[in-house]
Amino acid sequence: MQAILPLRGKVLNTWEVEAGSLFANREVHDIAVALGIDPHSPSAAASVLDNLRYGKVVIMTDADVDGSHIRVLLCTLFYRHFPKLIEHGHLYFAQPPLYRLDVPGHGKARPPRKLYALDNAEREAIIDRLTLEGVKPEAVAISRFKGLGEMNPEQLWETTMSPDTRRLMRVDGNQRRPDRCGDLICQIHLTCSTKHPMPLHSVTHHHPLPPPRQRSSKTMMAKAFCCTIPPHVITSNTPSP
Repeated sequence: MQAILPLRGKVLNTWEVEAGSLFANREVHDIAVALGIDPHSPSAAASVLDNLRYGKVVIMTDADVDGSHIRVLLCTLFYRHFPKLIEHGHLYFAQPPLYRLDVPGHGKARPPRKLYALDNAEREAIIDRLTLEGVKPEAVAISRFKGLGEMNPEQLWETTMSPDTRRLMRVDGNQRRPDRCGDLICQIHLTCSTKHPMPLHSVTHHHPLPPPRQRSSKTMMAKAFCCTIPPHVITSNTPSP
């Protein structure tokens, strides 16, 4: 089962906010209630996750600078006030595509296809591959997504939510060090914004990874913009990879 928590605008920067003051912010309060856990310190027992309602918490934002900023703010919240989520491998980034490529069919052997590219480099790689298959580049219709809110429900499911086709990056907290907090947030920002982050230390890994401790097969999607999802998507029991 999946659920979506729409977040409006940019989340509060909670880096210097005391845990006792967090719930004064409506968005932070809603996130904690949806997760079913309270803010805690890095030294808290693993039992603080006993009431966690979702096996994966996925941050979904647009693939632009504003989306990267929102990711950093959400990562700051989880890193500072819900660190056990990261430590036990529950926090992920969704990677929505920037481009859709509509490839025409050719007879029964090659039906029309819809392909998605994460960025410019992947778009060009797909074009090169199609050229080798005999598809003329000018025959491929390329459209660029402006954001998640521009996708219709079927596209959002196919590109960002379906366990069979989505791309996720898991936030890795194995190297969490109190003296490197600034480096971690900087690294997350660079990882979200570019394909080649600075070599500080590893923060994210491409899926698949060794399975984290499983609380639930459910997934919560925290996203910056609200969109309508069909009921069969929200209640999907498709196992998550």
